[in-house]
Amino acid sequence: MINERFAAIIALELNIASAFVRNTIKLLEEGATIPFIARYRKEMTGTMDEVVIARVRDRLNQLKELDARRTTIIKSLTEQESLRMNCKKQWTMPPHWQNSKTSTFPTSQNEEPGPA
Repeated sequence: MINERFAAIIALELNIASAFVRNTIKLLEEGATIPFIARYRKEMTGTMDEVVIARVRDRLNQLKELDARRTTIIKSLTEQESLRMNCKKQWTMPPHWQNSKTSTFPTSQNEEPGPA
């Protein structure tokens, strides 16, 4: 799960137990506010204060944005590669050869293909 991976990264960066980070992320995603978490969910967050919870929230948002951007870039590159393969086929074989029913191809660069 993405949040598990993000929780591990955040826990490592902030030097906080990953269970507390996971719990904090869960509370934030359920809509709990930072003051509420800091005051009433201390047992779930390891007594994190509002500043640390805000860091967890901010870093989580950064990681989510980075992951979304990464996904977009990968999708774009995949589409471009597909496009490149189609273009490469067209560039490799001139248009008048593509529809030819004969298999006559030039034997050197200076020769033209035989009659179609």
